[in-house]
Amino acid sequence: MTSYTQPMVIQCPKCRSCLHRRRLRSFNDFGAMGWSDGHNSIFGLNSISQLGRCAYCNKVFWLDDLEELGVLPKEGPRIGAVSRLYHWITRDSDGVLERERIWNATPWEWKNAKPAEMPDYFDLKIALADKGSLTPERELLVRRALWFHGNDHLRLNRDGKPLRDTPRMSVSDARENMLAMLDLIAEGNDSRSTEKGELLRELGRFEEAIEALRSVTGDAKEQAELIIGFAQASDSVVREIWRSQYDF
Repeated sequence: MTSYTQPMVIQCPKCRSCLHRRRLRSFNDFGAMGWSDGHNSIFGLNSISQLGRCAYCNKVFWLDDLEELGVLPKEGPRIGAVSRLYHWITRDSDGVLERERIWNATPWEWKNAKPAEMPDYFDLKIALADKGSLTPERELLVRRALWFHGNDHLRLNRDGKPLRDTPRMSVSDARENMLAMLDLIAEGNDSRSTEKGELLRELGRFEEAIEALRSVTGDAKEQAELIIGFAQASDSVVREIWRSQYDF
């Protein structure tokens, strides 16, 4: 199952409110799907982002730029009088009283902080316009997320219906974003092995896509072969390429 470890407490750079940064402990892909652009529906995995939004003032920020105040300790169960006496007699051999002491000493602001929110489409546009904090690596991350949003009206879900009824981006904006991604990949920024080929396919540049995808090796080769098949059929639409064997 998908689970999280104790969150990191961070501070909003604008309103100075405390926030919780989620930290993933484990996940599974039960019932999940994956598409040719690299997006997937694994529960919980997409809640871990490098970009966040303050739950109090809506400031958009890069989480790695924020000061980490500490890890929120885990609140233990209430300790009754008899139990407390037992732990005192045994010199707190299992650390129950110590955990209670740490929790009681934790600032109220840490305990009651809200999680940093996941960025939406409009937050991504704000992050893209903030040139002061944008590096080429971060720009590629933002543009990739925008690409996913731009494909959602074509991305078929398990029931055969699209994730979104109407396009999020205009055709020209979506094309401009994909071309910018190709430029960033050409500059040497880290990219998934099938990403260049998929971008070329969705841009209708099928021969270039096939050439790029034929160089893919290793674990992604099977997915690359599927995408090559779409390109050979002159299909430029995002497609499902895997589904969890643990299905509903």
